Amino acid sequence: MAAENTSLFPYQKCLMVALSDRETQLQLRDITNYVIIPVQILVIFVSLACNAFVVITVAHTQSLRQHPPQLMLSSLAITDVIFALNALYRDILVLAHEHKCPNNTTNPVFASLYIQATLGNMAIISVDRYLAVRKLWWYRAHMTKSRALKMIGLPWVATVVVTSLLYLESLSDGPFPFGKIIAFLFYFLCIFCTIFSHIFLFCNKTPPEEVMNIRHVYKREKRLANTVAWILLLLVVLFLPGTIVPLVLIAANVPNVPAYARYSVFLLLLNGLLNPLVNFGRNKRMRKALRKLMTCSQQVEPVL
Repeated sequence: MAAENTSLFPYQKCLMVALSDRETQLQLRDITNYVIIPVQILVIFVSLACNAFVVITVAHTQSLRQHPPQLMLSSLAITDVIFALNALYRDILVLAHEHKCPNNTTNPVFASLYIQATLGNMAIISVDRYLAVRKLWWYRAHMTKSRALKMIGLPWVATVVVTSLLYLESLSDGPFPFGKIIAFLFYFLCIFCTIFSHIFLFCNKTPPEEVMNIRHVYKREKRLANTVAWILLLLVVLFLPGTIVPLVLIAANVPNVPAYARYSVFLLLLNGLLNPLVNFGRNKRMRKALRKLMTCSQQVEPVL
């Protein structure tokens, strides 16, 4: 049975009261404040730097700017930058609070925006990789930078619309959860497109005969598809548990769910940190462009 929180101390709302032992509750609170949060801040700064390198490298390299998948991966990096900045702001609020337990450090609407933007970007990246590998001639003829930017805009527009509906619904408290239903359908559509794009992409290992004369292009697109598959694996291992666990706790009527949110946020931040590392680690063009960019910045001398 969960312990009753009868204390009037301000920090009691940040305890995991579902645990029966009060001493364990206090120990976990100390671990969160003095271990998890400092490590999380370190992860935030590294994640901000790595994702910023992805965006800057693509923006300053003409060949990468014309490459649709790198534009899409840059869009995914922007979602991780936005979430990391928000997480940093929340951590500062916690550390600056007298009892390290401010009244509200979570924003459900913003969390929904980040989840939708991430799933939406993963969906268009997965569809793009399917077209690039299985419809290579069509992809080379039709997938331009302009079309890639339009595809990137789709999940962001949908994210803003769905998030706005959720926000308006939270203000009105209407009897029919229209916003939640639309959000659920959006999640389902993104997950469906992501999973089945990769299933159809990798179920047939033999390349189509019509692309054998441009085997080097096929291999490049397939290699990038494998990189996206690694990013998808990180999403399954880190991102989905970080988003699903709080929902499960809420459904189970566990008290003080925000006390557990710190660990879920850490999983999301770790996912945002590893995504650009996978991108740079498996993409020689990205590494070469980054080295060239850093070399050029070191050679620039200040004008007196």
